[in-house]
Amino acid sequence: MSLAIRFNFSIIVEDQMYYDLVEGRNDILTLPYTKDSIFKGDFLTLSPKSANYEQMNFEIIGHVNTIEDKDGKPIEKKMRVTPIFKCDSNKLSTIMQQCHFNLVYLNEMKKRIEEQIQSLDEQINYNHKCLSDRESTLNYSILCLNEKRQELSMHELMDSQSVLSRYNVKLTDKEKLETTINDLTAQINKEVQEYKDLKSETNTLETQLKSSMELKQYIVSQITSNKNEIVNYQKLIQT
Repeated sequence: MSLAIRFNFSIIVEDQMYYDLVEGRNDILTLPYTKDSIFKGDFLTLSPKSANYEQMNFEIIGHVNTIEDKDGKPIEKKMRVTPIFKCDSNKLSTIMQQCHFNLVYLNEMKKRIEEQIQSLDEQINYNHKCLSDRESTLNYSILCLNEKRQELSMHELMDSQSVLSRYNVKLTDKEKLETTINDLTAQINKEVQEYKDLKSETNTLETQLKSSMELKQYIVSQITSNKNEIVNYQKLIQT
């Protein structure tokens, strides 16, 4: 098959592929590999195998990818195409109406996503503040624990007279110190676990926020695409 570049050339394809391309369910066309160059903006005519008379013109809108076999030999070309509809005012008006419906739906989705993004952002900021407060509390608890441990160590090493003069405690206070240390240790373990749980929750929220922002970006691109289609169809109707 020789391809005439910048001119229409006809190709017969499988029925399902043809109708998927015409109805917009797919825009990828796969052809057997040829040495002919195919570029964005070139044209071709496709027809289904079962009905050669039912033809549709297409424009190539994407760059060609070459598919190779396991030995590196090119076997197929893949490209993105879009059907070129005849200027039927009624049909174009119907398509434009669908684009308007799409815009209403997409704008509503965009509004909801923006609300979700705002809510997630506020919750994440609040969590970060709580994490900072919990970290300060945890550091203070650890400081208190270290002081009590040092006090207990000195309590065990020094005689009662020295302890009394330095810490104003008696040897009988050792049990109280050990109890305090145990209580502080349990409190720190609890604070550490709460900090980890809050950190994990914040990471999950940040992942959700990233996904929501990516979805918003996609919706915005779809809104722009539908607006451009409406403008193009309006120009076709006027023409």
